[in-house]
Amino acid sequence: MSPGEPASLRATARASLAFRKRTQPLDTPSAGCIFQNPESGRDQVPEGMPWSAGALVDRAGLKGVSIGGARVSATHGNFIVNDGEATASDIRQLIDRCRTIVRERFGVELREEIVYVGSFDEPRTTND
Repeated sequence: MSPGEPASLRATARASLAFRKRTQPLDTPSAGCIFQNPESGRDQVPEGMPWSAGALVDRAGLKGVSIGGARVSATHGNFIVNDGEATASDIRQLIDRCRTIVRERFGVELREEIVYVGSFDEPRTTND
């Protein structure tokens, strides 16, 4: 990589950050992108559908869907955000729901990009 003009590099970095702020839920706790994008040659994506996990989740109608305190971001379909009360189990259940619905609607098997640490199997309890 060759050195660039510092002012130009700063402008590029600012534009990149501004784009991410518009298109990703950077102001809400999340684990980042949950699913890998489909791969050409490995996956089949319906004609006219972007090769994007977020687009598949979005077009499956899952933006805003929640389980407990875990919610698919309304900003970007490949982010599951914590509204403040999410348990590991809530997050895992929502990931599984997204994967199932995308598979049923589009025939695409979403693969996770995140790494699990700890237990995610405890059911959510309520204080009713």
